[in-house]
Amino acid sequence: MNLRLEVASGTLLAYLALAGAGHFLWETAQLPLYTIWSTGKRLEILFAIIHCTAGDLLITVFALALAALAARIGRWPVFGKRMMLTAILLGHIAAVYLAHFKAMQVLEQHSIALRSQVPLTALMVMYTFISLSILAEPIAERRTPAQPSA
Repeated sequence: MNLRLEVASGTLLAYLALAGAGHFLWETAQLPLYTIWSTGKRLEILFAIIHCTAGDLLITVFALALAALAARIGRWPVFGKRMMLTAILLGHIAAVYLAHFKAMQVLEQHSIALRSQVPLTALMVMYTFISLSILAEPIAERRTPAQPSA
């Protein structure tokens, strides 16, 4: 295996581990908003957290796979800014779409389903903006040292 592939694999595994931990914390933090928190047994609550975390990770992996495909087609660097931009946008669009699709199935009235998605959509727009802002920031700048004036 060549060095670039090993580095990319390590980066991917580290990213997925971090994303998994973040999704687990997110699902655990928002679970008290649902009925299962007060009516479910501990095993059911644990299953719900793991199930939702797995769904979030599936969206993450799907977005990264499509972004990697776009990177390969466009000959972009693996885990370069274009690939990460594509992954962020695809992941957030997929999350909003899937949440809306589920709301349309669960809620009886179309207008209620649409209104229920406004906070999530606003959160995802803000989250996308923050993610893209972080991506746009250089982590470290390389500058030539200043020369003393004589």
